Amino acid sequence: MSFLRKETNQSSALSSASAASKLPSSYSESECKVILEPVVKPVGTASYERGEHKNQMAVVAKLKAEAPGLFQHKNVISKEHEGERLYKQKQQFSSKISMESLAQVLQDNNLCLRASFARPGFNSQNSSFMITSENIQEMLLAEETEHGLKQRKFFVAGDESSAEQSGYMIFSLQPEKNDHVAYSVDYHAIVSVDDKLFSEH
Repeated sequence: MSFLRKETNQSSALSSASAASKLPSSYSESECKVILEPVVKPVGTASYERGEHKNQMAVVAKLKAEAPGLFQHKNVISKEHEGERLYKQKQQFSSKISMESLAQVLQDNNLCLRASFARPGFNSQNSSFMITSENIQEMLLAEETEHGLKQRKFFVAGDESSAEQSGYMIFSLQPEKNDHVAYSVDYHAIVSVDDKLFSEH
C-alpha cells in the first residue's frame, strides 16, 4: 500500500519555514495541540469482527509510518475574537500525501480520520471530530476560498448545535497541480466553554 506523492518544492518549503517563525499579529503561543490520526470507524459490538479489526490496525500502522508529517501532534497559536477562541495550527502540514489516495484507503478499509484538540492537563484531550472518506471526497469538489484552500467545519457527532459546548474543527486542503494535500486543522470554541474544558496539571 502506498500513496501518490509529490516532489517537494524546496523554495516553497523554505519560505513556509521562515513564515512560520513569524507569529501573526494578535496571536499568542499556546500549550495546546491539534492531532490528526487514522482510526477504525466506530461500530456496534454486534458488528465487531476481530480478524477485520486486526487488518484495520495494520493499515493504520502503515498509514502512520508512511505519513509521519501528517499524523502527529501539531503546535497551535491562539487569539480571541468576538467571544470565540481561535486555535490556529502554527505551521501547515509538510506531508505531500495525496488526499485523493488517502480517502480511497480510508474507504477501502472502513477507517476514518480523527481530529482532536489536546489541552494540557489530565484527561484534557476531550474534543474530537470524525472526518470520513466521504467528507474528504466532498471537500475535493468544493469551491476554493479566497485564500486558495478548500475547507469544511466539523462538529461533534456531525451536530452543528454541539459547537456551543464542544467547539468545532476546520479542516483545510490545498489544491496542487493534479490533486490535493492536507493544509491544516484548526479549532474554535466559545471562550467561556473552552476555559471550563482545561484540566489542572
